[in-house]
Amino acid sequence: FNSFISSRYSLNKVKELLSMFNDRRNDSKIKKYVGTVATIPTIYEFIVGIAWYYFSGKRINLLSSFNLTLSANFEPIMHAGGGQGDIVIYEDDKVVMLEATLMNSNSQKRGEWEPVLRHSVNLKVDEEVNGTQRQVTTFFIADEFDANTINIWKAVAAVPMQSSADRESFTDNVIIMPINSSELSALTDKSDKYDQIIDDVHSLFEVEKNNFDLNWRDEFIRKIV
Repeated sequence: FNSFISSRYSLNKVKELLSMFNDRRNDSKIKKYVGTVATIPTIYEFIVGIAWYYFSGKRINLLSSFNLTLSANFEPIMHAGGGQGDIVIYEDDKVVMLEATLMNSNSQKRGEWEPVLRHSVNLKVDEEVNGTQRQVTTFFIADEFDANTINIWKAVAAVPMQSSADRESFTDNVIIMPINSSELSALTDKSDKYDQIIDDVHSLFEVEKNNFDLNWRDEFIRKIV
């Protein structure tokens, strides 16, 4: 699989593809290159995973991290099911979940708030119940963001959240960081800072919560890309 990625999806090609999703007139070009009958949102999920593979310095096991369905030729077929995150990356010291969407800013409120939060809370609770001591971070990746969505993700870190799988289990400091396509593209050149950036995201969410800065995300992104 890694050889397939290297030959078919170079870093430059991934950046090019990421830049194409914001214009639906590019859909046919994207499908032709990927060579699949999958929907554009499913292909976006696939490309986001590959971009993250480059951001990680190619160290993650991307194939096992995908929850979408791939063909025998590694082409994306169907998006991840509703009961799990799109891409869940397990390492010895951390778990990173990627939730990718092409829903526009208005649709995000209706279609993404509940599942992204549910997946994030349940993952963190599972890690805590199993005593893994791994750091848990969700990245919400989209082409554009609803302003309320950005701030809701910041706010949920400040309150206890209940698992939907076990109503007796709660967790706090659930971290959901919004990153857009162009920012993800820029991060692929920051692989040497992969661990530090994820640690910095945690530090960002742990700052004083009583003084909420509406520009918190933009200020942080300027520092890392």
